[in-house]
Amino acid sequence: MLYIIFLLAFTEVNSQTERDAILRKNEAIIVYPVNIKGERDLPYCSNELGKVACNIIQQRFWFPSIAYRQCRCQDRSECDKTPTRYGRDDNSVESSVFLSSGAELKFCDSLKDLPECKVGEIGLEIYMSKSADKLSDTNPKPGVPAKISLHCKPNDRYYQWRKTYDQHINKTMDKTYAYEHLTKCKLGNFCGYISRDTFSTYYKCQCPSGQMCLPKEQSQLQSISEVLFEGFAYEGFCSKVRGFDD
Repeated sequence: MLYIIFLLAFTEVNSQTERDAILRKNEAIIVYPVNIKGERDLPYCSNELGKVACNIIQQRFWFPSIAYRQCRCQDRSECDKTPTRYGRDDNSVESSVFLSSGAELKFCDSLKDLPECKVGEIGLEIYMSKSADKLSDTNPKPGVPAKISLHCKPNDRYYQWRKTYDQHINKTMDKTYAYEHLTKCKLGNFCGYISRDTFSTYYKCQCPSGQMCLPKEQSQLQSISEVLFEGFAYEGFCSKVRGFDD
C-alpha cells in the first residue's frame, strides 16, 4: 500500500502541460515568520555575502505550495513564488536553487553573476535562530527569518547539498553546505530520503532512465536532517515503473 500511495503521488499528473497548469493555478500560501504581520515588517535582502534567498518554496502534492517569506527585494520587485520542476525547467537556475525535488530557494534577481560551484565547494550558508522556518507541515509555525546566502550557482541539473559545518551558539545556528554532483545509481540502490509530509525527495544519487526513487513496501520512517528540513522520511530505492520516462 505504501508503494502504491507514493506511485500515485509521483505519477498522477502524466503530462507536462497538466503539471504546469496545476502549478500556476494553485497560488502559493504565504507564510510569514512569527511577529511579522506582512511585507512591511520584513527586513530587506542584503547581498553583502553572496545572494540572499527571499523565499523558500515548498511544493505539496494535491495542495497549494507554501512560500516561506524571508526578506524583501531592495528594488521593491516581487520575490517569485512560482514553483519550478526539479530537473526539467532549464531556466530555473536563473533565480532558483533546489534543496530537494519539492523545495527550492528563490532570489530577487538572476544568479548569472555568481561563479559556478565546484564539487566540494561551500556554496550555501544558513544563519538562523533555532525557531526559524523548517520545511515541514508537522511544525507549521515558523520563527524569525533565516539568512540564507548562496556563494556560487549549481552548474548541473542534478545535485545535492552536503552539510559540512553546524555550530550552535546560544539560540542561533550557523550551517554550511558543500555542492556535490549526484552520482549514477542502479536498480535497487538506495537513492535518497522521501519526506513523510510533502513527498519531497532528498536525492543521494541519480536513478537510471525509466526508474523512480520510491520507498519499499515495508520501509520504516527515519529521522533525518537536511537543508532547512528536520523530520521523518522514508528511504527510497531505484525502482522500475511501467510507462514512466524521466
